[in-house]
Amino acid sequence: MLHVSGYILTLGVLSVALSMTGVDFTSSLFAIWGCLGNIGFGMGPLVARTGTMIDFNDAATWLMTLAMLLGRLGLLAILVLVMPRFWRN
Repeated sequence: MLHVSGYILTLGVLSVALSMTGVDFTSSLFAIWGCLGNIGFGMGPLVARTGTMIDFNDAATWLMTLAMLLGRLGLLAILVLVMPRFWRN
């Protein structure tokens, strides 16, 4: 249950952050979903022209890179590392 909740929360937060860089919400939601799952699937107006994510700006690319790292390295492992309770004695 914790993994599913963390996945959905991360998907929502990163999608909103990506849409704040100027990307439409449909493209940002599917781009973060594809990056978190490492499936490379994109959908939306920004992706439809080329079929790739080359039209995203630099800030959006960095956010998608963060999502790829979270998805590849293990979502819970990374989230535990950023929690202050983990670093206390």
